[in-house]
Amino acid sequence: MRVSFINFIRLGSDLWRVQSNPLLALFLRTVGTLDIHARIRNVHLMNALHNLDLNHRRVLDIGSGRGYLLFYLARRFPGGDFEGIELDSRRTLECEMVAKEAGLTNLSFHQGTIQFLHDEPVYNLIISIDVFEHVLDDIGMLQKMARILQPGGKIAIHVPLRHQRQRRIFPVFRNHIIADHVRDEYLPAEITDKVLSAGLEVDEVNFGFGILGELAFELNNLFWDHKALRITTALFTFPISLLLGYLDANKNLAQGNSIVIIASRPSFSS
Repeated sequence: MRVSFINFIRLGSDLWRVQSNPLLALFLRTVGTLDIHARIRNVHLMNALHNLDLNHRRVLDIGSGRGYLLFYLARRFPGGDFEGIELDSRRTLECEMVAKEAGLTNLSFHQGTIQFLHDEPVYNLIISIDVFEHVLDDIGMLQKMARILQPGGKIAIHVPLRHQRQRRIFPVFRNHIIADHVRDEYLPAEITDKVLSAGLEVDEVNFGFGILGELAFELNNLFWDHKALRITTALFTFPISLLLGYLDANKNLAQGNSIVIIASRPSFSS
C-alpha cells in the first residue's frame, strides 16, 4: 500500500510529545513536520517498498534522524522489529522518549554508526536516506550493510543527484549546496556500481524530486540561508508545498533530483 495523503500529512506528528513550545507541539500534532523535503524523500522511499510486508521482519534505518520513517512503519507493521541508529545523541534521545510515550514497543533507537554493529546477518531490510553523501567510505558502508543483511534481504537507499545535474526553479537555488557533503553527490550509474561492488544485486533504480517536488522544496526553503525568515515564509507556503510534495512523492518519475536504489543480498544457492 502506497502512503496515503493523510499519512503524508501526519508524517513527523509523533514528535509533538517532546516539544516544550505548545504552539509547535500543536502544529506537529495537527499537520506533522514543516520540513517538506523530509516528507518527500521519506515517502519516495516508502512507496518504493510499498509491496513489502514487514511484519515479523527486522528493519534497520541508518541515520534515522528524527525517526519519521520508523514511526510510520512501526505503526503500520506492529509485528515488525524496527531499529534506528543515529550519530546525533540528542535526536536519538528524543526518538527514544517518543517511542516510549507512544507505546511503540516494536521500535528502538541507538546512538552511533553502523560500524559499531556486529557482523551478523540479522536484518531483513536496511534503509538509508540521504546519508551516503556524508560518508567518506561509502563502499565500506555498503559492504557493512551487505554483511548484516540476511540472504534475500533488501536495502533501500535514497541519495541526492549530483548537484551540478539538479534542475532548479528559482535563481536563488542555482548555487544551493550542502556544506557537509563529502562528495558531489551521485549519478545513477555511480551509486549502482558501488552497490554492485558490495556484492548486492540491484532490483530497481528510481528517481525522486521531479519538477513538483523541487518546486515544493524551494517554496518551503525560499530564504534557505536566513533561518528565521525561512521558517516564517515556509508557514505561508506550507499548504501548496504540502500538496505539490505529495503529488511528486506518488509519481513514477523518469528523472529527478534524487535517486532511490532498491537492492538485495543474493540468497544462498541450494
